[in-house]
Amino acid sequence: IYPNPTTHSFTIKNYDEHIKKFSYAVYNIEGKCIYQSDEIIEAHITSDILKDMPIGNYIITIKANDKLHST
Repeated sequence: IYPNPTTHSFTIKNYDEHIKKFSYAVYNIEGKCIYQSDEIIEAHITSDILKDMPIGNYIITIKANDKLHST
């Protein structure tokens, strides 16, 4: 995920050829889910969902191959 920190948009790139699809969610610092993606089949995506959000800390979780990763 880059850039980190970001002000408007971020990109998620998948470099693992064994991962064919993934989804991601964005949480505010209080743990409230503010966005949940559909399943993504591309190797990378760029999202601008933070452009209208207040400045702050957000947690992004990525689910791939039934495993959950967070940043």
